[in-house]
Amino acid sequence: MSMQTMQLILCRGAVDRGFLTALLETPYEALGEYDLSADELAVLASAPAVSLADLATAVEAWRRGDTAPARVPALALAG
Repeated sequence: MSMQTMQLILCRGAVDRGFLTALLETPYEALGEYDLSADELAVLASAPAVSLADLATAVEAWRRGDTAPARVPALALAG
């Protein structure tokens, strides 16, 4: 597949709340209709994601060729 398909999936998640919920909770089922490679599926299904932003961060890291799982930086707590 291509980066274009990954972007399509993220865009769908942005406008289709039901799809986003399925993508976060049962990614293999949600992505079944897409012809993704094993690597692409792993990026979306194994990302430590709780939001669309987390998924987008994982996809961007994959696009750059990062091999470590992408993590969204935690915000510092005000002390």
